[in-house]
Amino acid sequence: MPITVLGFDSGFAKRYTRMPSGPVRDLMGWLESAGCLVVAEDFGVITGGGRVDGLSQWAGDWPVMLVNGRVPTDRLRLTLAHEPGHLCLHSAELGGDPEGEANAFAAEFLMPAAVIALSSSCPRPLSR
Repeated sequence: MPITVLGFDSGFAKRYTRMPSGPVRDLMGWLESAGCLVVAEDFGVITGGGRVDGLSQWAGDWPVMLVNGRVPTDRLRLTLAHEPGHLCLHSAELGGDPEGEANAFAAEFLMPAAVIALSSSCPRPLSR
């Protein structure tokens, strides 16, 4: 039985982006080799205390991502997986919860539920 996260079956994100299964190495390099223009900039301080980690848009047939290069590496990695969710899922109309959907896409992209379920069997329970 496939595992689903917000309606995405296991492996959806990688199948959709044609990325092979397994660990994602050099995510920015992979996105660029797939034709996405990725620009990393220091976004500085956002007025009002908010934070912007990235944004994405189609420029004709070309996907373009602008990411905040000032954030820690783990946050940048999440943003690099999150923004393709918007490009793949939200190119026409927005509805529902676009941020939640892009987060689910990123989670499935970085840590496919089926792979995690197989590798997370613990030989002994963590509770006492």
